[in-house]
Amino acid sequence: MLTAWRIRTYPRAVALAVGLGWLVVLALSWGGTTPQGAPLGGDWVVFHAAGAQVLEGTPERLLDPAAMQAAQAAALGRTTLPGYHAWVYPPYLAVVLAPFAALPFAWSYVAYTVAMVAALGVTGVALARTLPRLHAGTIAAAAVGFYPLTRAVVGGQNTPVTLALAAVALALLARGRDGAAGVALGLMAFKPHFGLPVLAVVALTGRWRVLPTAALVGAGWYLLGAALLGPRWPAAWLHAVRAFRSQADVNGAQLVSLSTVAEHVGLGTAAGAVAAGLVGLVAIAAAYRARRRPELVLAVVLAALPLAAPHVQYYDLGLLVLPAAVVAAAGRWHGAIVGVWVASWALAPLQGALPVHPLLAVALVAAAVTLHVAWDAARTRDGVSTPRSPSRP
Repeated sequence: MLTAWRIRTYPRAVALAVGLGWLVVLALSWGGTTPQGAPLGGDWVVFHAAGAQVLEGTPERLLDPAAMQAAQAAALGRTTLPGYHAWVYPPYLAVVLAPFAALPFAWSYVAYTVAMVAALGVTGVALARTLPRLHAGTIAAAAVGFYPLTRAVVGGQNTPVTLALAAVALALLARGRDGAAGVALGLMAFKPHFGLPVLAVVALTGRWRVLPTAALVGAGWYLLGAALLGPRWPAAWLHAVRAFRSQADVNGAQLVSLSTVAEHVGLGTAAGAVAAGLVGLVAIAAAYRARRRPELVLAVVLAALPLAAPHVQYYDLGLLVLPAAVVAAAGRWHGAIVGVWVASWALAPLQGALPVHPLLAVALVAAAVTLHVAWDAARTRDGVSTPRSPSRP
């Protein structure tokens, strides 16, 4: 039975266990690699290498796979490094990563991990100030203990930043501060295939005032890229992305986006594009139906995004924390939320034993529940969401 005490305590206990486990791994891997020989922080090595290119004044190396491979090896104090972590982000993100790369590798990973945990704290505060009956600490702890986010945080990924920006945008939209929300949505374009769809759907639901400020932030992103690689950097970057995608079955076993999952299992690109497109259309319809309720709009978009966007890996299912919070605040489907949270850990060991990533099931269930709740809530209740102080169970 879900009592207030259990809702407060269990997520905190799991988050504490995750933190203690992280400290153990950190102590065993302080030299830069884990006992198994993998880089400390998993994907962090490529982000450190990207920031290093900015510090060294060689940003053109960002789009050179051989140069980035060498930079990753150098970050770990090696001459060569088995395997390769590809850099496919827009070049401007490397500027944000440069301060971390100024630190020794292990310390940079610690600083970055602390920043990602802080982003989850921001998420908790923003959602608790917007949604009724939720507590910031419980949200943040549940997020840390949600398997995709646990892997994102300890693996050097940036899903917590996307989630925090979405939560802040929601808090601002709920208060009618659309211009400020546009800044948060514009910053989400550090991952264009996430930021641009979210911005487009929010604007389509009538919140047009987000567009000017988001466009200003987008212009700033472009100018950062131009300062690094010249004004035609988007063409060079897209060429590098296409080259990355042309590799056979890139990260196939870790994907949850329908377009790339279909390609991975042999159904073909067209079938995947149709499936992703249908999810996107249903999400847009539900978001428009719920247009007076920004919390429902953001919940629908973030629940559908991992399935509909191209090349999404399982750790980005951490975005489901916002839809889960919105559904929980509606006072319904608590069992489904807990089930998804538990299933994220229970299914993870099956990776590699199935033709698709097991957390695809989590993504599908979460999207179905969120769409149902949003559609039903938009039908039965009208009006604009009003921020309320959360009660503390």
